Amino acid sequence: MPATDCQGSSAPFSIGRSILSIKRNQIAAMEGNHDHDQEELEHFQRQVTDRFLDLAASSTDSSQGSSGGHELLSLAWVSKVLDAFLCCEEEFKAVVLLTPRAHLSKPALDRLLSDFLERAVKALDVCNAVCDGAEMVHQWQRRACIASRALGGGGPIGEAQLRRAKKALADLGVAVAMAMAMEGGGAAATAGAQRNRSFGRAGSSAPSPPTTHASQRSWSVPKSWSAARQLQAMGANLTAPRAADAAATGGLAAPIYTISTVLIVTTWTMVAAFPCQDRGPQGHLPTPSRQFSWALPITGIQDQVAEEWRKHKGVAGLLLELGVVEKCGKRLTEMVEAARVPLAEEREEEIRAEAEELGRACNKLDEGLGPFQRQVREVFHRVVRSRAELLEYLSRPSEQ
Repeated sequence: MPATDCQGSSAPFSIGRSILSIKRNQIAAMEGNHDHDQEELEHFQRQVTDRFLDLAASSTDSSQGSSGGHELLSLAWVSKVLDAFLCCEEEFKAVVLLTPRAHLSKPALDRLLSDFLERAVKALDVCNAVCDGAEMVHQWQRRACIASRALGGGGPIGEAQLRRAKKALADLGVAVAMAMAMEGGGAAATAGAQRNRSFGRAGSSAPSPPTTHASQRSWSVPKSWSAARQLQAMGANLTAPRAADAAATGGLAAPIYTISTVLIVTTWTMVAAFPCQDRGPQGHLPTPSRQFSWALPITGIQDQVAEEWRKHKGVAGLLLELGVVEKCGKRLTEMVEAARVPLAEEREEEIRAEAEELGRACNKLDEGLGPFQRQVREVFHRVVRSRAELLEYLSRPSEQ
């Protein structure tokens, strides 16, 4: 994935030259000024607007067949969402650390910052759960690759090749079903997953294979943890600032509201794209206030993702590349289950072509997963570092 202007060239997802290192030199000039520099506040809002206008345009371009866009919920597009958050977060931190310490201790601003820092902690759990989901997708991709390689080579397709492919696809079906059961929570979800545990035809009499290591893999968050409840908690008490709030906080209420919204939308998008424990309905998000220029593109993105969720209920993640692997896997499973050795030449070619298509889908998924996982870890560590920096700055004596 190409580096953006907020990424360094030495590592795929390392943040380049810090805006903060430049702006810190201005703090001395700000001492004694209780109202934040209006130009800095407007610059931050413009940066957020530009980032999400670009995201909204890129997803719209892809739906219209433009070569310059990324399809909604593809790995490349979700990566752009994370990159937008990283850039916005860096700008926000610079804005806060430009504010005199005495001003940050005022009750109205102290409360808003405390709420944001608490949301940041909740976001860390979401990052952990999404990393679990991405690793689970890696396991599914490997099983699909086994089936593809068993049938997509140049040699004849015999009983051994069919048996190996069938075993890999069955293992994949069980692993996906287990993840769906963990996602939905409750007996109803488990029963639904059992009904759909195979990539094969409905009513297939093929026995279920033993539970695999991938399907037994536990989440790093507690079993009682819920992605849906976590996102709802992150959005609790998040309201657009009024004129009085802006006056009481020297203008900082708006950027705190803005970065909180960006954080929630970013984590919500990751949860929608990847298998995640108890994702629940994907519609419970605070509606951004239309008083901000970034509200329209963010709302558009929310609506697009929510529509995808409504269209693809009961799937283990809405990630585009994963959906392609699933469709190819289902078609190949149907062919393998119906195959009888010796295969007619035409039938063998059909199976081989489908296996090769599955292999291409697996390769595309594999190419993007590793960089994405590194980026999620970068988001995690960035949130940890920034939270520590803000807490350290807030704890300093006012005269420093």
